[in-house]
Amino acid sequence: MHKNEKGVVMPLFAMTAVCFLLILFLIVDIGAVRIVQGDLYKSLDAGALAGAAQSSHHEFYEYEQQAERIPIIRREEVFNQECVNTPAGRECRRVPPYYREVLVGWQYRLHEEQGSLVADWVEIERDAAYRVAQDVFWRNAQEMGLNEGDNRVLWVEPEQKELDVLQMEGEVRVLHRYLPSFVQGFFGETVPHSVNVHKSVDAKAVLRE
Repeated sequence: MHKNEKGVVMPLFAMTAVCFLLILFLIVDIGAVRIVQGDLYKSLDAGALAGAAQSSHHEFYEYEQQAERIPIIRREEVFNQECVNTPAGRECRRVPPYYREVLVGWQYRLHEEQGSLVADWVEIERDAAYRVAQDVFWRNAQEMGLNEGDNRVLWVEPEQKELDVLQMEGEVRVLHRYLPSFVQGFFGETVPHSVNVHKSVDAKAVLRE
């Protein structure tokens, strides 16, 4: 190594170390944000599902009066004659009668009204759904630490989008623990110390048998 090349390794090492730390802190802070995103989604999803379960089943029937038409039959006795030609003339005599059935009218008999199912649906009970959704969300958020340490739940709100659809929406602020301090201390630049994570989840109520 030449004399004028002495000391080159140290600056190169320092630059490499700075780049390495910068990448490391970036990965750590981004990883923390990704974890919060997943936990926020799970908490919102659990709340939305629990809220959508607070629903009632409705059915709509159409009723129709059923009538039975019964024929009225009358039995008639019919007499007949049998005639033959003889040398003395035409002779007729009565033969035994027979019977025939004659339709004389109709009789109608009404039955009980029969209902046919036209439509059925579920409707979320709004007040109960909102209350349950909030309770389940905060229970899960507490278990996952969404409102502890460097994280803060800014807001969470359920909303009934349709008769059978409940939406849960929320936002969490995540503090960057390492990268902003490192950049400000080493480069003198100011970078945001936090990022807001926003998620929205829909849950649909289902027909219960």
